Amino acid sequence: MLHRCHPTGYNSALRMREPNRRYTQKARRTLSMGDDHLLCVPGEANSIDAVREEEDEHPSELPSEQNSVNNRQMGGRKPRNIARDLKDKMRFLRRRHTDSSLRDTADKLDCDKSTLVQNSGESDVRKWSDCFENLLHDKTGLEAFRKFLQTEFSDENIEFWLACEEYKTLDTSVLESRAQQIFEDYVTIQAPREVNLDSRTRLETTANVNHPDENTFDHAQKRIEALMEKDSYPRFLRSDIYQKLLKEFIKKSK
Repeated sequence: MLHRCHPTGYNSALRMREPNRRYTQKARRTLSMGDDHLLCVPGEANSIDAVREEEDEHPSELPSEQNSVNNRQMGGRKPRNIARDLKDKMRFLRRRHTDSSLRDTADKLDCDKSTLVQNSGESDVRKWSDCFENLLHDKTGLEAFRKFLQTEFSDENIEFWLACEEYKTLDTSVLESRAQQIFEDYVTIQAPREVNLDSRTRLETTANVNHPDENTFDHAQKRIEALMEKDSYPRFLRSDIYQKLLKEFIKKSK
């Protein structure tokens, strides 16, 4: 036996467009009865179908309870992505710190250049280009070369070379401890200031450290000196640091 739709249920379905949760739930219960238990009078079915279609097309007209709570908590504003905001702030802080560090480094190098120019009066800057040894054995030249290597982030080479020079002058009573320190700082794999040595030289130096003497690092020092002479020294002669010192020296010589 077929049943006619109750007018109240029909009217409730039509009131679904109103933002009233009580009427909406009642209309949904009426519509969910199924075709076997619900038959509307002619002309009424089309109206209910229209209500269903309008609900599908405009789901945002019926805000959920959770969204309403969120909107009240946010004061009507859209929720912000806290993680994204934090990431943007951290990126800005890192960039500002990096820019500041670069400016500080540039200012320090400019100051060092001025100091080198003032101290170069007793040095013949032109001789630095004659051979690498002239540069290494000139106090001002050595300091200028050291500053240049810092700009290339390879100053561990000259630091190791200087440590080896200093090591040769030590008393025999402290050779063992100092040899171990140099080895751990520059020679061993993944050392904090590891220099670029071939495997054979590294193994030889490792063996020498076990029985240290004044010649423990001779081979390794020569390898690093040759590397600097071939790679860094030509670039130093073309650098602004050297060219500025050379111009100042020539100017004072006239």
